[in-house]
Amino acid sequence: MSPLRAFRAGSLAGMLCWASPARGDTPLACRLVADRFDYPIFVTSDPCDGERLFVVERAGRVRLLLRGRTLDPPFLDITDRVVSEGGERGLLSVALHPRFEENGFFYVNYTNPDTVVSRFRVTENPDRADPDSESVLLVIPQPHANHNGGCIQFSPRDGMLYVGMGDGGGPANSGNAQDPTTLLGKMLRLDVELPPPHVPPDNPFVGDDGVRDEIWAFGLRNPWRFSFDRDSGDLYIADVGEHLREEVSVRFISDPPGANFGWDCYEGEIWTGECDTPPPEHAAPVLTYPTSDGCAIIGGPVYRGAAIPDLAGTYFYADLCNDRVFSFHLIDGEVTGFRDRTEELTADRGGRDRVVSFGEDAAGELYMISPTGGEIFKITPNFCLTRGDATDDCRLDLADVARLQNCFTADGESPPPECNAEAFPCLDRDGDADLDLADFAAWLAALAGPAVCLENCISATCN
Repeated sequence: MSPLRAFRAGSLAGMLCWASPARGDTPLACRLVADRFDYPIFVTSDPCDGERLFVVERAGRVRLLLRGRTLDPPFLDITDRVVSEGGERGLLSVALHPRFEENGFFYVNYTNPDTVVSRFRVTENPDRADPDSESVLLVIPQPHANHNGGCIQFSPRDGMLYVGMGDGGGPANSGNAQDPTTLLGKMLRLDVELPPPHVPPDNPFVGDDGVRDEIWAFGLRNPWRFSFDRDSGDLYIADVGEHLREEVSVRFISDPPGANFGWDCYEGEIWTGECDTPPPEHAAPVLTYPTSDGCAIIGGPVYRGAAIPDLAGTYFYADLCNDRVFSFHLIDGEVTGFRDRTEELTADRGGRDRVVSFGEDAAGELYMISPTGGEIFKITPNFCLTRGDATDDCRLDLADVARLQNCFTADGESPPPECNAEAFPCLDRDGDADLDLADFAAWLAALAGPAVCLENCISATCN
């Protein structure tokens, strides 16, 4: 039986049932997985598709990244209707419908220069969307080019579409975030299954005269990135500060709707004096830091992947201006395990100079986006590449098997030139400068060891 057949028939079955034990303080690494995007600004995935990532380019394109390869032409190109020049404008995020595999619907947030939230549909080709299928859900006038918010996410608990809106920007505090008659400076909640205006009947201010029905929460300055914990459904909002504080606020699934996060009466925990009285239902942030230590907080996801079990429940964030990355864990609403991850998340390749957004793939693994070099980086365990990952993507799948199947030879036989020990030093398990069947046996043993980096249960091989 060939080494490949032996791998499929024997060792794989046991490996698929094996789970890595919890590891304390797993060292992390930052791996370049793709580059040469045109100012990438957001990354997301289809929970039912472990192969593709959707990469948003600010100018108005959504590109597909398939196993490290960028597909052409773009999945969606709406550069003809997106205003991306100046300020914080552009195509800012994309969210796939919870039943995307069934209906092919996805939603975007872009400026034209007003904020537009609209729906598109995939064509018969799953790698192409129809740019003429646009159905507009919401248009919000923007008085300035900054503080557009721009993030949209579907909640994993209620299935509603949440829209984070900045306060409209400008040179001074506008008061929009506390004004109940405008959608600026709010978190909005829409039911995309309902006809316009897509307002869920259980939104907290429905029927309240003088308050817009779309509003789910008040008091945000510029929630550039927010995310839902895919396990608990809790909502993490990173709100960019002005001169005093950057902040992270959390609304737990058990919290009532209708909260007020404070701006522009509060900046973080600091009273600004812009209001006569404190806002009702003020929701204080769980974490703040001085704006002087950065300039704009970049919120990330809560880690729920499988590759790094001891990070489960850990929230990541960065700052746009100093390229620092941090993480913490919430226990009973209190920040614990705060870590500066900057040094260990220095990129292995490429020139990551700042993080403008994070992303998740279908397996819950995390990515960071660096727009200047057009780069997408993946957060991985630091030991992945020493455990048989021949394709250098920190995952064990059919691509590794295909690349390695001809590399291991019987003693005395020479492997193909592209499979020498110098090309794959981590596969020369016995250190004899040759790739042979003894190395293959050791490689199989490593796949079931405690330090293996598994992702998606190597799902392509499961079939």
